[in-house]
Amino acid sequence: MTGRHRGVRPRDTRHRRTRPARIPATLAVTAGNVALLFIATANGAVAARSLGPTLRGEFIASQSWAATTGVGLTFGITQAIVIDRAEASRLRAPLLAHTVLTLGGGLVLFGLFVALGLQPWLTTAGVLGAACMTAGTVATSHATGMAQRQGRMSGAFQAVRIVPALAGSAATVPLVLGGRHDPNLWLVVLGATSAAIALGQLATCGFGPAPAASPWTRVRRLLPPRGFAATARRAYVSVIGAQVIYRLDVLVIAVCLASREVAFYGVATAVAGGCAAVAQSTGMVMFSRLRGASPESSRRLVCQGTALSLTVAAAIAVPLALLAPLCIRAIYGAEFAPAVGATRVLLLASIPLAADYLLIHALLGLGAPRAVTKVQAPVAALTILLLAAAVRRGDLVGVAAVSAVTYTFSALLLFSAVLRLTTGGTARPVTGTSPGAVPSAGVPSAVDGAPRIPRQRQRDVDSPRPVADRSIRTRPITTILDQEDT
Repeated sequence: MTGRHRGVRPRDTRHRRTRPARIPATLAVTAGNVALLFIATANGAVAARSLGPTLRGEFIASQSWAATTGVGLTFGITQAIVIDRAEASRLRAPLLAHTVLTLGGGLVLFGLFVALGLQPWLTTAGVLGAACMTAGTVATSHATGMAQRQGRMSGAFQAVRIVPALAGSAATVPLVLGGRHDPNLWLVVLGATSAAIALGQLATCGFGPAPAASPWTRVRRLLPPRGFAATARRAYVSVIGAQVIYRLDVLVIAVCLASREVAFYGVATAVAGGCAAVAQSTGMVMFSRLRGASPESSRRLVCQGTALSLTVAAAIAVPLALLAPLCIRAIYGAEFAPAVGATRVLLLASIPLAADYLLIHALLGLGAPRAVTKVQAPVAALTILLLAAAVRRGDLVGVAAVSAVTYTFSALLLFSAVLRLTTGGTARPVTGTSPGAVPSAGVPSAVDGAPRIPRQRQRDVDSPRPVADRSIRTRPITTILDQEDT
């Protein structure tokens, strides 16, 4: 016997194609965040040296409000894109329509700012630029969610974040070479560029072909599916809580302090935010890996991810805090030396911030947005009280210290919530096809290693099987979120 069976061709490995090795998702996301850090630092340095502290402060005030408004106007849709199983082709029209409506909302908001005298430096061009920044934030957020939904963390996820930043860098070149020092011109050029690039990326995110429909049906499809909207509403509460905790200090300073102080604090938040972004790479990847994981696996993933995020953040933040005076003078100029104190405090605050970001997404991935809300409510109240006292003194270091306290408090409470949720099998993980992909409703997927069978076909093939078992196998994510912990 030679071991060969009649009719079976022996294997021939001479012409076998070898697949190229895939880049680990965590490494790819970390590299992307590092690239974003360098791009954002370069853009900020160029703008700071071109505009100076006062004009740079005006620009940052409008930019901060645009970014925060954009995140607030996502309404939890980005999180729903990742965790909900609505058919991808049904999301194209609602997401694009939502981005366009956000542009209109930004025009109204910044027009009111001018009318009320909150940002008197804004002209018509500045209002349009700030509104475009708001819409660009929403479009980039949705495109990022689509990349996470499809498990494309090494490719599309990087492109949707880096390409708009590079386009903004290119757009600033004519402004610098032309000696333009008007913050309104910088707003409209950067805002229009980022919005156009982000909207184009969102439109090509792989939604799939849209089914043929009548004109009235197309109009109705501008609204998201009902289950998708319910998932977004549940996630939105945590989004608002995170904005109060993460961004309220910048907004309060933009309203209450002089433009120069806003510019100094903007330097501090840019440096610390870049440090946190690199450490948050673990959280971005882990969010997609929690789908379908058992409570024990979820607990292990969260603990490992938290430890890694804290280690990476500390390894970056501590040396930067020591070298902050030298770095700020070299990058931004001697005029921005007053930002050193706040920069050091916010760099240390970025260590618990990295863990806080990861833990929020872990609880959302485990189907427990209510647990996030229970933590964020007292932390947000504490943030407001401490910021009110710190801003009254006008001390940037004191305002930065508020962030350090609230980030640490929030991270500890969130970590305790994750441990409780994943102890004793109480977690209800969201099911999916693979650790890195989220299937659409109409795409076949596998649970427990077996292909999913449509309900009618399952009833014909395996009629003695109880219907309850089939409902468990095909339970939609929105049902799982309904049954979260109380």
